[in-house]
Amino acid sequence: MKFLLLLLFSFSITTFGQSIEETEDWIEIQFINYVKKYTYNDILDTTTDGVLVLKDGRLYYRHDLFGGRYTTSVKIKDIKEFGIWYEGGTEGGWARVDIKFDKGKMILKEKGELEYKEAPEWGEFDMRLEPVILENGMKERLEKAITHLIKLYGGSSNIIKEPF
Repeated sequence: MKFLLLLLFSFSITTFGQSIEETEDWIEIQFINYVKKYTYNDILDTTTDGVLVLKDGRLYYRHDLFGGRYTTSVKIKDIKEFGIWYEGGTEGGWARVDIKFDKGKMILKEKGELEYKEAPEWGEFDMRLEPVILENGMKERLEKAITHLIKLYGGSSNIIKEPF
């Protein structure tokens, strides 16, 4: 009888918390909802900063870099630090999401290329979201979800606090 109670108790402890798939889905939805949008010349020509995909234990981020379209990728468990804070002026700013990892852990692919290439000199990249994500506890929820996902993949990470 004691064994049965112990078994039921241990099962109930391990079933709490979100799964990898649930956590990835939730983070991706937040990036879809809050991705930084830009409007040029006050016309309806809008573009977004980037697209985040979490798949097969990797974070993929498609974005413009140095005038080209790139996809950067790092294993989720290799993320050592990340932070979310406001950047920019009083108008037109964004929420910056910094992702840091050991150099040599990132791969990079330019639009039109078929294969990813190692990027040994890179140890970080950033993503931009609408600044409204910094309100109503969403920043903290996103930090908690990213930390949880990194742990689910066997890594550990620190949250970088806003510089000032």
